[in-house]
Order: sequence, then C-alpha cells, then structure tokens
Amino acid sequence: MKDCLVIDKAPGSGITGKIVRLIKFISNRIQNIDDISNIYIKSESVDTMNGIFEPCSKNPDISITLINGSDGQNINLKNIFENPDFVTLSKIAKRIRFNTSLLINKEEDILYDLGIHIRLTDMNRHHGSQYGIVSYEDYIKKMSDVLIKNKINNIFIASDNFESREASIKFLLDYGFTTHNIHYNNNDILSKNQDN
Repeated sequence: MKDCLVIDKAPGSGITGKIVRLIKFISNRIQNIDDISNIYIKSESVDTMNGIFEPCSKNPDISITLINGSDGQNINLKNIFENPDFVTLSKIAKRIRFNTSLLINKEEDILYDLGIHIRLTDMNRHHGSQYGIVSYEDYIKKMSDVLIKNKINNIFIASDNFESREASIKFLLDYGFTTHNIHYNNNDILSKNQDN
C-alpha cells in the first residue's frame, strides 16, 4: 500500500469546492485507488486550508500536483450518486487524511456534534444551477429536521455573513441551546448581510 501526496496549486474555489476538485483530479491520475492507503493534501494556493488536513510527515510514494483547476472538473455536484465513478470517488474521499483534532475545541475540550455551514452571499449566483436556489429558511428547515432526529450537544456554526449567524444563534437559543454549546469562528471577513 502506498501513500500519496497531492499538492494543490490551482487558484479558485472555496474549501469544499477544492476538496471535490481534488477528489476528481486524483481519480483521473491514480490508476488503481486500491493500491493507495493514505492521501495527504497540501494546498499552496490557500495556505489556511492546510489546517484541515493531516500533514504528510514522511516521503510519499506518489506525489501529484494540481496546477489548473479545470483538471478536477466534470463531477455532478447536485447528485453525487449519479457520477459513473462514484465508488472510486468514495474510496478516494475515505483515504484523505483529515486533521480530526479539529473536531475538538482544544481550549474547552468540546467535541462538536453538528457543524452548520450557511453560505448565502454568493451561493445562489455561482451555484444556483447546480444546487438550486436556497434561502435562509431552507437552512432553518434542515436544522430543525436534524435537531428533531438527533441528540445534539454542541454546535459549530460557519457562515459567510453576520445576519445568518446571528439569526441562527437566536433560533438555536429559542430551541433550547445555550451560549455554552453554540460555537462559531468570529471572522472579520464576513459580510454583514445575507444578500451582499
């Protein structure tokens, strides 16, 4: 079994888009994914992204570099199961070494049960044709569905705008959560409004 290092030099996309693009890129470059035990990713285009991946601490058996973002395109994002190579894509995703220590808030030793990512500022404009047009109410409905069906202790909210984050915190407080089990990253880059 071999270790593979993928170096991402391609510009563009957010973290999720980059991961999807890298998975497709790997499927185009590795002939037999069953020969690979671990896939390490290093981003040179978005340095802050490296924190979500486990670093490759040894010399990899295989090293490949994504330079052009179009190398990892042609993946059906709306219904991932419709991809003819879904089994291979799944195997690749399972071999990527994510930094699992991020699931724990080290300062308070909290394990997050639910992560909520709200993206509204440009999502409909850039990806509406892939995912459909969504609103904040769609996020609230999905949150309600998840909260009804699961026991959730701690929540981490990631949002691209303050308006959605604050409305979500209010919703969760009204739902019975407290400020002690709702967490978020206070990022200065956020937009003030959902439709900015």
